[in-house]
Amino acid sequence: MMKENQEIKEVDVLIIGSGPAGLTCATVAAQKGLRVLLVEKAPVFGGTAAQSGGAIWIPNNPVQPQVGIEDNHTSAETYLKNVLKDKYDSELINAFLQSGPEMVSYMEKNTPVKFSTFRFPDYFPDEEGASWGRSLFSISFDGTVLGSFVKKVRLPIIGYSTAFGTMQVSAMEAGVFTSVFKNAKSFFTVTGRFFQYLWHLIRFGKGAHLANGNALIGRLVKSNVDAKVEMWHNAPGLSLIQNKDRVEGAMVEYKGVPVKVIAKRGVVVASGGFGANPHLREKYYLKPEGHLNANPEENVGDGILAALAVGAAMGEKKEDQAVWAPTSVLKFKDGTYRRYPHFGPDRAKPGQIIVDISGKRFANEAAPYVPFVHTMKEKDINTAFLIADSRARAKYGLGFALAKPYPDLGFSKSGYLISAPTIKELAHKLNISAEALEETVKTYNEHAKQGHDPEFHKGENSYDASQGDPQHKPNANVGPLEKAPFYAVKIHPGDVNSCVGIKINKNAQAVNEQGEAIEGLYAIGVDSNSIFQGVYPGGGSGIGPAMTFGYRAALHLADNK
Repeated sequence: MMKENQEIKEVDVLIIGSGPAGLTCATVAAQKGLRVLLVEKAPVFGGTAAQSGGAIWIPNNPVQPQVGIEDNHTSAETYLKNVLKDKYDSELINAFLQSGPEMVSYMEKNTPVKFSTFRFPDYFPDEEGASWGRSLFSISFDGTVLGSFVKKVRLPIIGYSTAFGTMQVSAMEAGVFTSVFKNAKSFFTVTGRFFQYLWHLIRFGKGAHLANGNALIGRLVKSNVDAKVEMWHNAPGLSLIQNKDRVEGAMVEYKGVPVKVIAKRGVVVASGGFGANPHLREKYYLKPEGHLNANPEENVGDGILAALAVGAAMGEKKEDQAVWAPTSVLKFKDGTYRRYPHFGPDRAKPGQIIVDISGKRFANEAAPYVPFVHTMKEKDINTAFLIADSRARAKYGLGFALAKPYPDLGFSKSGYLISAPTIKELAHKLNISAEALEETVKTYNEHAKQGHDPEFHKGENSYDASQGDPQHKPNANVGPLEKAPFYAVKIHPGDVNSCVGIKINKNAQAVNEQGEAIEGLYAIGVDSNSIFQGVYPGGGSGIGPAMTFGYRAALHLADNK
């Protein structure tokens, strides 16, 4: 699949970046008969999506009817108009709604990419037009079919849907893994997977059963391999080559040598945005101070900066210019650290609350991650504490600390997981008012025993319930904190990728300040300006449009002779 360095290389399409957008575009373009080179700056493929849940949000998709869900274009359009309000861009939204279902059908028919869904709600379920099953989840994938190339799939966040290091567990399997000693079926399932994992460690140095975002990336990488896409890793794009008003290629570094890549049809930037670039965060985010970024370190805006240098227009600085998520930090003795985005399931369970430094609750803990951080920003909260009793900590886990029976792995010793025998003593360890925290827990518990949350109405909509414990009655999200010891994890506002990027038209062509297409240049994924402009209507609202416009870009490139 790899070729030796060349000082000059000619292809039809050059794609810079290997997230779902770039991989989808590469696969489709190659299947349409184009010679495609995909280059990735990192030593591994997959970008941010490999570390995520891997959902894609596609309304009116072809998988919904398979589970008895009816949806339609009009309902999706109504829903998006309601949640986006003045951010609704009819040209781009219509292109997305038209091509999203088509993209899913194409990928499922022509590639190893396969999806499932269930009655998972949109993030604003009470808005007119909201529905179920618009979030599609990649079916777990046997990465051994990639052979040694599976090593080039970016690892998930260790501790986020993983066990024993890199043994991956899908959201659908979580209940089986936490009940390993409770029934024979779970025991034998987990034991079998564990021995399979050990064998994979021997062969590949990592788990090769891919789940969640890793499953999506694994399937897309296999799609590229099958389509004979040439893939380079450790190959950053350096700059674009422009001849008059047309982009004709790019300079790429490969194996330490600059390579001039001539792209006859066009160059596609899909390098993951600028979420790890502090200077661009300062320039384009409102209130960036105190925010933790959980982006891959390579996501520093290479594609965006290259496009700006040839006249592309950038989206505006607005409040919603990142995918916000409350984030905790695990620090190691050597000074390194790992960040955990708390997307929802581990902060929305019974027996848990979140308080600020005053010791008081400030929001519905089960709210979607983007609105939750908006509340933190609005109230100038840079530090908060996710608190659980021992029952909730054991049953559901807390950030990196997995549910029992999985071991602590030093989380308490490192200070990540803070515990105390009483709420009062926990407050002292957190350096917050013991009186206030005790009063907060007492008041919460009084109502929680009946399954109510009159202060923030947690558990009163279908999205909240989807993040809770369906076996806990009468409210899947609300239960008292009663059983000692009590635990806490410190959380902060954070983000997992940027949302402001290069402005595009409906074919994913980059446009200039006058709105005119720049010939030969496309921007997709996080390198393009979010079609939802930072609003997150449902799970997978980043990857869904990324793959859809990657698909549209490929079709336009194939027709652009």
